[in-house]
Amino acid sequence: MTSEPDFIHVFEPGEPGERRSLLLLHGTGGDEIGMQAVGRMLAPGFGRLSPRGQVKEGDSNRFFRRFSEGVIDVADARARALDLADFVSRACGRYQLDRDCLTAVGYSNGANMVTAMMFLRPDCFRDAVLLRPMLPFEPDPELDLAGRRILVLGGADDQVVSPAEVERHVRVLNGAGAMVEGHVLPTGHLLGRRDLAAVRRWLGVSDQPAR
Repeated sequence: MTSEPDFIHVFEPGEPGERRSLLLLHGTGGDEIGMQAVGRMLAPGFGRLSPRGQVKEGDSNRFFRRFSEGVIDVADARARALDLADFVSRACGRYQLDRDCLTAVGYSNGANMVTAMMFLRPDCFRDAVLLRPMLPFEPDPELDLAGRRILVLGGADDQVVSPAEVERHVRVLNGAGAMVEGHVLPTGHLLGRRDLAAVRRWLGVSDQPAR
């Protein structure tokens, strides 16, 4: 576990010859260790970079502040998205990761941060997986995500992020030119086997998680 600077993170290299890597962002209350475990289940042969959010909400880690449940501090989200994008750029150089082969995977607050980074610094990574996301803010009308692949997964029984919010997220990303695949699964806010299987299929890896 290392810090560079201020972002505690874990990096695990991929298998020899594998260029693809995952940028893994946790949800509220999660951390870099838990997201490494998710990354190993999704794509054990990929490289995996997982930073810890710098904001504390009580004892919980987050990537940016909020005023209340579902009410984002937009100014803080924007500033911290730029800081994290700078960290990712440095980390890619340090660990020799190809950003054109880097897929960001974010869950809940981490998914919102992935979206914020795409809106502000779309060159930070190539594609994205958004698990239970909500829009952190509206993108610039000139945002161009043409050629980017994005998977969005919501939960039909999610009490935190409604299916309508997930569908809105898909519309906004489509409007920016991204190639978006969106699904609302028969589940709640927590991740489960259906999510992992859907992400593995989308990534093009075996539908057998690592042991």
